[in-house]
Amino acid sequence: MEYETFIARETLIQDGEPVDLLIRDREQFQSRLVRALVHRDASRSTDQLWVFTPLGVLMNQAPWAIQIIEETDEESGGEERFHKCDSFGKK
Repeated sequence: MEYETFIARETLIQDGEPVDLLIRDREQFQSRLVRALVHRDASRSTDQLWVFTPLGVLMNQAPWAIQIIEETDEESGGEERFHKCDSFGKK
Protein backbone atom coordinates (compact mmCIF):
# COMPACT_ATOMS: atom_id res chain seq x y z
CA MET A 1 0.00 0.00 0.00
CA GLU A 2 1.03 3.58 -0.49
CA TYR A 3 0.45 6.23 2.15
CA GLU A 4 1.30 9.88 2.50
CA THR A 5 1.92 12.19 5.43
CA PHE A 6 2.73 15.85 5.95
CA ILE A 7 5.53 16.96 8.29
CA ALA A 8 7.30 20.25 8.91
CA ARG A 9 10.83 18.80 9.06
CA GLU A 10 12.43 15.44 8.31
CA THR A 11 14.01 15.48 11.76
CA LEU A 12 10.58 14.90 13.32
CA ILE A 13 10.83 11.30 12.11
CA GLN A 14 13.79 9.25 13.31
CA ASP A 15 14.79 6.44 10.97
CA GLY A 16 13.65 3.09 12.40
CA GLU A 17 12.12 4.57 15.57
CA PRO A 18 8.40 4.33 16.45
CA VAL A 19 6.49 7.51 15.62
CA ASP A 20 2.86 8.60 15.86
CA LEU A 21 1.58 9.83 12.51
CA LEU A 22 -1.52 10.90 10.70
CA ILE A 23 -1.29 9.06 7.37
CA ARG A 24 -3.56 8.94 4.34
CA ASP A 25 -4.12 6.04 1.97
CA ARG A 26 -3.17 7.31 -1.50
CA GLU A 27 -5.83 5.24 -3.27
CA GLN A 28 -8.87 5.70 -1.07
CA PHE A 29 -7.82 9.00 0.58
CA GLN A 30 -8.83 7.72 4.01
CA SER A 31 -6.84 9.09 6.93
CA ARG A 32 -5.62 6.96 9.82
CA LEU A 33 -3.84 7.66 13.09
CA VAL A 34 -1.05 5.14 13.53
CA ARG A 35 2.09 4.27 15.44
CA ALA A 36 4.62 3.11 12.88
CA LEU A 37 8.25 2.41 12.13
CA VAL A 38 9.48 4.56 9.26
CA HIS A 39 12.67 3.94 7.28
CA ARG A 40 14.14 6.16 4.61
CA ASP A 41 15.12 3.00 2.71
CA ALA A 42 11.90 1.99 0.91
CA SER A 43 13.09 -1.60 0.45
CA ARG A 44 12.58 -2.23 4.21
CA SER A 45 8.80 -2.74 3.76
CA THR A 46 6.22 -3.44 1.09
CA ASP A 47 4.25 -0.41 2.30
CA GLN A 48 5.50 2.97 1.13
CA LEU A 49 5.20 6.42 2.67
CA TRP A 50 5.42 9.58 0.60
CA VAL A 51 6.42 12.51 2.80
CA PHE A 52 5.28 16.05 2.02
CA THR A 53 5.81 19.44 3.64
CA PRO A 54 2.73 21.19 5.09
CA LEU A 55 2.51 23.12 1.80
CA GLY A 56 2.34 19.92 -0.24
CA VAL A 57 5.91 19.89 -1.54
CA LEU A 58 7.37 16.39 -1.83
CA MET A 59 10.35 16.12 0.57
CA ASN A 60 12.11 13.28 -1.26
CA GLN A 61 11.92 11.97 -4.78
CA ALA A 62 11.60 8.41 -3.44
CA PRO A 63 9.15 7.00 -0.91
CA TRP A 64 10.12 5.84 2.55
CA ALA A 65 9.16 2.46 4.04
CA ILE A 66 6.44 2.31 6.67
CA GLN A 67 5.52 -0.55 8.95
CA ILE A 68 2.34 0.13 10.89
CA ILE A 69 2.62 -1.16 14.45
CA GLU A 70 -0.89 -0.21 15.56
CA GLU A 71 -3.82 1.97 14.69
CA THR A 72 -4.92 4.52 17.26
CA ASP A 73 -8.50 5.46 17.98
CA GLU A 74 -9.91 8.56 16.36
CA GLU A 75 -10.41 10.26 19.71
CA SER A 76 -6.63 10.68 19.93
CA GLY A 77 -6.59 12.67 16.69
CA GLY A 78 -6.47 16.02 18.41
CA GLU A 79 -3.31 15.16 20.28
CA GLU A 80 -0.24 17.12 19.22
CA ARG A 81 1.87 13.97 18.89
CA PHE A 82 0.11 13.07 15.61
CA HIS A 83 0.47 16.46 13.98
CA LYS A 84 3.89 17.12 12.54
CA CYS A 85 2.95 20.19 10.49
CA ASP A 86 2.62 22.79 13.25
CA SER A 87 6.14 22.30 14.58
CA PHE A 88 7.90 25.19 12.83
CA GLY A 89 10.37 26.72 15.24
CA LYS A 90 9.89 23.97 17.85
CA LYS A 91 12.76 21.69 18.77
